[in-house]
Formats: sequence, C-alpha cells, structure tokens
Amino acid sequence: MGRGRDRVARAGTGAALIFARLAGVLALLCLALARPAEAQAACHFALGFATLHDQIPAVIGSCLEDEHHNAANGDALQRTTGGLLVWRKADNFTAFTDGYRTWVNGPFGLQTRLNTEQFPWERAAGDVYVVLAGGYGGGASPFDALVAALADRGWRGDHILPFSYAGGTVGGGAWRPAPYGCEATGAPLAGSAALLAKMLADHGAAHPGARYVVVGHSLGGLVGWTYLQGLRASGAPSPLVGLVTVDAPLRGVSAEKRLAAMLGGCGGPVLDDFGRLYADAAGLAAVWADLAGWARGRGVAVTTIGSDGDCLYAPRLPGCDVAYAQIIDTPDDRETQYVASAAVHLAIPIDPAWPPLGPLGRVSASHLAPLNDPAAVARIVGYVVAATGAG
Repeated sequence: MGRGRDRVARAGTGAALIFARLAGVLALLCLALARPAEAQAACHFALGFATLHDQIPAVIGSCLEDEHHNAANGDALQRTTGGLLVWRKADNFTAFTDGYRTWVNGPFGLQTRLNTEQFPWERAAGDVYVVLAGGYGGGASPFDALVAALADRGWRGDHILPFSYAGGTVGGGAWRPAPYGCEATGAPLAGSAALLAKMLADHGAAHPGARYVVVGHSLGGLVGWTYLQGLRASGAPSPLVGLVTVDAPLRGVSAEKRLAAMLGGCGGPVLDDFGRLYADAAGLAAVWADLAGWARGRGVAVTTIGSDGDCLYAPRLPGCDVAYAQIIDTPDDRETQYVASAAVHLAIPIDPAWPPLGPLGRVSASHLAPLNDPAAVARIVGYVVAATGAG
C-alpha cells in the first residue's frame, strides 16, 4: 500500500510539473502574441505619415514602430502591418508600399503605381534636370510660361537650370549662372557650346547620375545643335538625354538680319557663324536631321518645333506670307515665323499627334511666340518628359 501511495504521489507531482511547464509555455506565447499589440499601442503616425494613413487606412494598417530616419540617405521610414511608409528626402514626397504597389502623395494628390514604375514627375524630381538656353541679345528670360508648365508637372525649381553665355559655377550642389549681357551672346557658337558642356560636367559632378534635357530657343537651339556636333566629333560621353529646339534657325540667318544685330550693339563672331550657316541654307536642314538621327542612336531624343524654318528668307515655305522686305522697316522682330499648329517636319520626326498645318493658320507677331503659346508650351513639356524615358 505504501509503495502504491508513493507511485500516486510521484504521478501527481509529474502531472503538476507538466501542467506548470505548459502554463509557462502558454504564458510566454501569450506574452509574445501581446507584444505586437503593445507595440501598436505604443507607436503612432505623425505629420505626412498620418495624412497618408488617413487617406488609405485599410491599406496601410496599424503602425509597428514609430517613424525613424535612414542615416545613409535621410529618408524617414515606418513599418506598418500593411507595409512600409517612406518620406523621401530627395523629393520631399510621402509614399507607402506593400512590396508590390506604391501609393505616392505627390503634386497631383494620391497616385498608385507598381513598384517597378515611376511617374514622370518622380523622374523629374529625382535625377532629371531641364536646361533652358535663351537666344541672341539676352534680356529677360523668355521661359516663364514653360517654367510654370514644368512646375505643374512636378519639376522643382532647382531642377530647372538657366544656361548662361558667361558660364557659371556650382556651389553646394546648386547651379549659379553668371549674369551676362547682349555682347556675351555674340561669342562663337563653338565657345557657347563649350560653356554648355562645362555646365553639364560641373553640375553632373555634384549630382552623380544626373541627366539633362536642353531646351534652346533661337540661338540657344543652335548652341544645342553645336554641342551635339562636338559630341559626335569627339565621341565623348554625355549626360544629355534630350534636346528640344524652339524657333531655332534651320536655314541660317541672312545678311540683313546679321546687319541688324550688329547695329543693335551685340555683334560678335557668332554673326559670322550665322553667315556660314546661311551660305549652306539649302542643305542645313538635312545636316541637322542627320545629326538628330545620330543623337537618337545614342539615346538622345531630338525635337525641333515652332517654325517652318527661316521662312522669311528663300525658299519661302507654306504658311509664310510676309516677305522680309515688307517688314524690314518695322519693329517686328520676326526672324522665324511661327504658324500656329505647324511644326518643322523636314527629316526630323516629331510627335505625329501634332495637328497638321491648315490652309494658312495664324502667323505670330513675335519670334518668341512658341514660348508663349499654350499649345506649343504643352508640346515642349511633353517632349521634355518623353526624353527622360518616363513619359
């Protein structure tokens, strides 16, 4: 009997130990299960993360930690039950990803895309810069409407860089163009193209991986063409991904126009360059078209819009109904007429969606018209976006 009671006692003690161990395991399991709930209760969403969470609470879920910063790039991060919240220092936008899709609270409100995609404005806000090159004579920037349109598409001010015919410097990563007067635009085309090359090189050194689209109006467009010629001759690498020329002469500039420029006080060797271009007026468009084809082979999109070529000069093209002699004594500054909804086709392909030229269309009152015409400005923006490969 005594041994039987001992066996029962030992059995009871073993069961007690088993139950105790089970209770301990259950307690640990409960504690482990409680920790996420405790973490969720302790953390919170703040500022931009709170705003984004309020927009898509079911997608983001509950927080698993408080916001913290990535020391390597300055981004803010916060894990949630649905994925990861990110504030990107590079472009100051807040985003959320579930590992497959991304919701971005950007300049056009909340937008959704796949993680493998980017919106055009994201590319612009990141590593794509637009360089604006004005024309002969200087003066106030003619690009105000274009800058506003680019801003509407998400380009920040520090990603729109004015080219200077006097050069410039890069300080603290920012491009600082040197002020210039009328005479600086009279430098040889090769010299101005060299300044453009140096600008891209200097700015690119401060922004590794940066890419550039140059928009050149009038002489600025010729500087762009000359830059491309230099690249072709040297075979040097370039961060350029696009060139959009606007009302840039495709057939050179006549002697009368060069004389008017000289009397206006600018002068300079560039007038001789204009003369050489005009001497080959009949074949110049084909030369530019061949250069554009070479550039496209290097991944540089080239587009020219806004004029029918130097249609005030021979040969007259459709849409050009005013002879140069009729306006030589007027204040009209037309060097190249712009016909609404017309673009230079020649051998340079452009967006086929551009409407065809009507019976005559409207002949603009100014050489600057393409930069002030909403339809033309919208086209320029479209070409800039397309050149980045994001549109």
